[in-house]
Amino acid sequence: AEDKLTQVMQDLGFSGIGRTPKKKEVTITVENISFPHKSNSVEIGDEIKDIVFAVRNKSNRGRELKIIVETRSASGVLLERFFSKDLKISSGLAKKVSLNSIKIDSKTYPSPGQIFCTCRAEEDGNIKAQANIPIFIGMVAPQIFEPVILKLLDIQFPRNEGTRVNYNEEIQNIRYLVRNQTADDIAVRFSVRIVDPKNETPPIEEIVNRDFTLKSFSESEIEVPKILINKEKYSIIGEGEVQIRSRVVSLKEQLNYQKGKKLAKHNVKFWLNQDEPGFGIFEDKQTFHGGLDAPRAKVQQGSSADRWIFLMNVTHPNYEAVRDETDSSNAYAFELMAREALYIALHSETY
Repeated sequence: AEDKLTQVMQDLGFSGIGRTPKKKEVTITVENISFPHKSNSVEIGDEIKDIVFAVRNKSNRGRELKIIVETRSASGVLLERFFSKDLKISSGLAKKVSLNSIKIDSKTYPSPGQIFCTCRAEEDGNIKAQANIPIFIGMVAPQIFEPVILKLLDIQFPRNEGTRVNYNEEIQNIRYLVRNQTADDIAVRFSVRIVDPKNETPPIEEIVNRDFTLKSFSESEIEVPKILINKEKYSIIGEGEVQIRSRVVSLKEQLNYQKGKKLAKHNVKFWLNQDEPGFGIFEDKQTFHGGLDAPRAKVQQGSSADRWIFLMNVTHPNYEAVRDETDSSNAYAFELMAREALYIALHSETY
């Protein structure tokens, strides 16, 4: 199914799938929000307070942005605009944007219903960045299957093309993003270690162990020290696959998770003293047990910011219905791979 899909996507002109996505010049993150209850479920008459966004200019020039903070319905209808103001931000700096409160009144807001508190940055009429906080009025917020997202933002191998690394070379500019997708503050430990996938214990070396708290709907960028491939440490492998494994675990009992529960993970492969093997649209294909409530398939980052792993939900009823029929299961896999390949193309702006 993947070979057929690769050819179809190439015929359609999607030749850039898998290339590094464009780096965002402007970002907006949630710094703080105080809900009246222990979740983002509220009632008419409630007040949400102390909402703070951070607008960051990651480009190499100063920018003049228009910052708009408002609430919108789930379908995008404007409900309430709090302000629209101009903001100048120098290169490499961030500025905070604050909103004192949102008063949930029956004249403005639907109940039951879902809304979003939105902060967006515009430049010359174009949206440069946006952050959305989901709010549920008169209803229970749905369960979050992935409370924490761990994403690789950047990594630099010694060679522009490929992930081969020889002795005494360095892997540099490693940056991750950790995002809290819940209304709760989450105490976490972020760790990075280097392992031999054929003999995982003990790790070759521990790179990072960092404890911190992710506030509700916030995110944190983490820079990882450069990794020197020292012959003395890595000679136990000689040559072949090596993995950089990053993990986010719960530091205490919270969100119905026990202390030490793995909340998110990410693996980066590199190849010691040998060239990496080739791959198609997807670097790897894996399965997961998600059941009816999880998506039929999804993708996650692979060994770098521009590579992807396809994951099939093998306990979804739709998959179970075609599992034992070769033609039907191949067609099912092709459909899902095509959908996820389109997502990758849009994510990477290769269309």
